[in-house]
Formats: sequence, C-alpha cells, structure tokens
Amino acid sequence: MPYEVRMYMLLAVLWAVIHKVFRLRGAQFARAIQVLALLSGAGLVVVHFVSSRDPTFLRLFFMFFAGAALFVSRNRVLLSTPLFLFGVAASLIAVANQQFFFVVCTLSLPYLVIYLAYANSGTARRYNTVGDYSYGIYIYAFPVQQSLAALVPGISAFAMMFASLTATLGLAALSWHFIEHRAMNLRFRIATDPVARS
Repeated sequence: MPYEVRMYMLLAVLWAVIHKVFRLRGAQFARAIQVLALLSGAGLVVVHFVSSRDPTFLRLFFMFFAGAALFVSRNRVLLSTPLFLFGVAASLIAVANQQFFFVVCTLSLPYLVIYLAYANSGTARRYNTVGDYSYGIYIYAFPVQQSLAALVPGISAFAMMFASLTATLGLAALSWHFIEHRAMNLRFRIATDPVARS
C-alpha cells in the first residue's frame, strides 16, 4: 500500500507539472505516462541483469505506469485472444529459464492482466454477481498471511494458502458488503443531493 500511495502521488505531480506548469493538454499527459512505462520497463530489465540492488520500487513503478499507459491508450489497445494465448504460451515456455522468464513476464504481464479483466464479460465475471471482492482480497491478503506466519510458526505452504485464502475471502466479503459497497453508493447520493454538493 505505501508504494501504491507513492505512485498516485507521482501521478498527481506529473499531471500538475504538465497541465498547470507547462499548460499542456491531456494528450501530452497520456504521452508522458506511456514514456514512463516504456522507460521503467526497459530500466527494470537492465537493472535485473546488471545490478544486485533490490528493484522493488522500480518493478512496482513499472507495473503501475504500465497499467496507467494501457488505460490512457485503451481506445487503441486490441484485446486479441491469439495475442493473449501467445503471451501465456511464452510465459509457460520461459518458466524453464529464470532470467528469460523475468523478461517475458515483465513484457507480457500487463497485457495479460488487462485481457483477463476486460476481454471476457460472460462466464468469467459471474462471480461479481455476489459482490466485487477483488479490492478486499488485495488489501487483506498480506496482513492475513503475516498474521498466520506469526501465529503458526512453521506453517506449511499448502496450509498457508488454504488458511489465508479462506480468511482473506471472508474479510473481503465483509468489507465489500459493509464498507465498500455502501461507500460507493454514497457517491450517487452526493452527486444528486444539492445540499451535499453545496
């Protein structure tokens, strides 16, 4: 979460510099995001091979801005099933070599995630009829896993996966129904209530 907050702050600063300082338009802002995604992706690959430093920030920087670049380019991104399958096949083949897998994963993961999120709006999204637990899973998984590791020393990988998934899914469901869903509904009330807007 701290890294994510930093990324949003960087994005806000970038927008302020481009839009407020240089008086440029949204197209330039989008172009800057695309350039940052490309440069950070290339830098991540280079750092991985030539440096022993921890590239965590650079890796997360690339992932964030790659997603942002795909968003600002959404009207030109082709959701192609053959391209998706090619990326999956390349990733599976690359598993045999750790260094090769890193490069393939870095280049293909953003597209694969976007494809899974948007290409199939049918069967793959039926789980959303009971609630969108994705954000809850995202924010609760780490603290649940750390709590299990502290409370159950020596827990096996299988037990960790089963227990953390069960607990995280339960927390995510509660979070969605009692916090997130209600909070999201407030935006409609605020948008339509003239008193709330004043």
